[in-house]
Amino acid sequence: MKIQKFGAGVFTIENFLSKKECDAYIHDSESRGYEVATINAISGPEINKEIRNNDRVIFDDTELANALFQRAKGFLPASLHGW
Repeated sequence: MKIQKFGAGVFTIENFLSKKECDAYIHDSESRGYEVATINAISGPEINKEIRNNDRVIFDDTELANALFQRAKGFLPASLHGW
């Protein structure tokens, strides 16, 4: 795996996921179904296509999150802006 940095703390990790893993995540997300992404406004969530114009899938999977974090951990900074 190789890191490509873009500045401002933004980077990618080449080949972080295999093609098979990507295909599985895409299939899983499509089977769950996408919804219009909202923004958080003072009055609560709202749709504003001028600010955010994408669809999304949100789900909680602690085991998956932990497995992905463990794989990425060696590439992540120890702290980010004091956090």
